Amino acid sequence: MKLEKLNESYFVFADNNKEIGSFQLDIDGSYYFWNNSELTGCWTGNNLREIAQLLDDVNEPFNKQVIDYFELEKRNFEDQARVEYRKLLNESGMFWEYYPHLSGNWKVDKERWLIEYQKLEGLRNNTETDF
Repeated sequence: MKLEKLNESYFVFADNNKEIGSFQLDIDGSYYFWNNSELTGCWTGNNLREIAQLLDDVNEPFNKQVIDYFELEKRNFEDQARVEYRKLLNESGMFWEYYPHLSGNWKVDKERWLIEYQKLEGLRNNTETDF
């Protein structure tokens, strides 16, 4: 199979150069496969895997951009949390009154919080399935 790009669309051609469909850009930023409705017949698993691989290849740059964005957001959030933790610890004079259970060490308290967060998520997931 091969692809030909025209504007924002990719046209998918079988090995016999027959157009079998296209990848169309959707509002969410990803491409989706639309089969050529004028064709009839069936597809083998291998044909479908080829189409899926081509679609994954076309979507890869956008998917990487989304992953990179959320990784940056995660780092920024963690950096801001660390700054606020240190401010509260060093400047407020109320750290121990507000958080007597914490150690005063960012890395230790972060790890403890992640453990508690995972426990809470486990409880939340179990509760959602019980209804």
